[in-house]
Amino acid sequence: MDASVQIVFFGEVMEGFHLDDVKRKVGQLLKLDEPRVAQMFSGTRTVLKRAVPPADAKRYADVLAKVGARIHIEPTAAPAKPAAAPVKPAAAAPASKAGGIGFPSIQMPDDEPAPRAGSGDAPRPAPIPAAVAKVPATSAKTLELAPLTEAAVDEVTCPNCGERQTKRLLCRGCSTNIEMAIANLAERENAAREAKKDELLARQAMRASRSSIRSSSPGVFGFSLSGRMGRLKYATAHAWMWALLLLLVVPVIEKPTIGRILFFLLGLALVAFMSMRHSVLRCHDCDKSGWWTMLTFVPGASVILSLVLSFAPGTNGDNDYGEQPPSQPWAFLGIAVVVLVIGFALMIKASIHSVQMRGMHETEEMSESEKEAFDPRANTLLSTPEQRDNFNGPYMAARENKAFAVSSAGGWGMATSAGSVNEAARAAVADCDTRRPAYTPQCTVVNVNGQWYSSRRR
Repeated sequence: MDASVQIVFFGEVMEGFHLDDVKRKVGQLLKLDEPRVAQMFSGTRTVLKRAVPPADAKRYADVLAKVGARIHIEPTAAPAKPAAAPVKPAAAAPASKAGGIGFPSIQMPDDEPAPRAGSGDAPRPAPIPAAVAKVPATSAKTLELAPLTEAAVDEVTCPNCGERQTKRLLCRGCSTNIEMAIANLAERENAAREAKKDELLARQAMRASRSSIRSSSPGVFGFSLSGRMGRLKYATAHAWMWALLLLLVVPVIEKPTIGRILFFLLGLALVAFMSMRHSVLRCHDCDKSGWWTMLTFVPGASVILSLVLSFAPGTNGDNDYGEQPPSQPWAFLGIAVVVLVIGFALMIKASIHSVQMRGMHETEEMSESEKEAFDPRANTLLSTPEQRDNFNGPYMAARENKAFAVSSAGGWGMATSAGSVNEAARAAVADCDTRRPAYTPQCTVVNVNGQWYSSRRR
């Protein structure tokens, strides 16, 4: 078992701590009043606790060292034997139990002079302990430490090196004045917050000014001829106009009714006016009069004017026609181009569909006409397939004053759009003779203007 020790204090304060702070915290730990604390820090030797195990003494010393008090641990001295019979003091303080958590009474040095050698006086009794002779009766009470917890110790982090330590004036790691460093850090943080607030206010003011300028700038769609329009916005406006024109022409291509044609003409007039308006605003941006847009009606000059308005830079700053227009985002032009491509694709699709439908109608009409021109009696009255095909085909579709002649040998001939029926009959026979083989029966007329001669004869 380890020998017991005692805790001794000489009123010393560790480096980096304020004396007043150490007094206040030691008084809180030992639960002492101000006079007792002042007596402890007077520089005299004060035994705080006797007969303490070394481990407990080390723990108490560490706690007091955190608040700035330098503690000494000494071996416990053997009690001195009295020279005479001990005199029981009247106001002696009760002894504390060894190993308890309470402090013993504060021991003060003895001020009584030692007896002189050779004197004839009777032997004097042993001196009364200093703690009983010098300390008031109230100080004889057992002093107890407050609970030894970390909550009783104030800690601080050095802003310079970041080391966390007990509250002190100078940092034990970098010797920085912690209070001044914390104050400087707080001042810098406040300055940064103020700067951020000023930047936010300036940004809000800039947004407000931009929104006011944007609201005064003419838009793509409108009727006002005052203001200015930049190059990018001019290109965006023209893309929107072309897209609108394509979307208007698609219904007319699909089905050209009177209502759709009138609607297209109305939209075309609106698009033409908008295009002229954009050119006027673009001339204003170049600090030119809007009357220059009249060149668009001159053949050849319109192309040159469009190129100049598309690529000529505008006036920097304000001019005679208003403030400088704000910059236009490229995203708006991209959206207009996408809509333009969609409109062009719809127009191509509508054109293809219209051509297909027209071909189908023509085929249906031709089929109907062929059905109407077909005569089933030709299958029985005409002997060869060639005679039947030519009769039901070109002959039946031809105009009147027509005649069709055949021969028994397979020849055939026809005449259409003649001056008279007789003239048509003669021409048909002559045409049939050219196809009749030699030394075969002669050609005869079998049909005039759709009337069969053979049936009449029969």
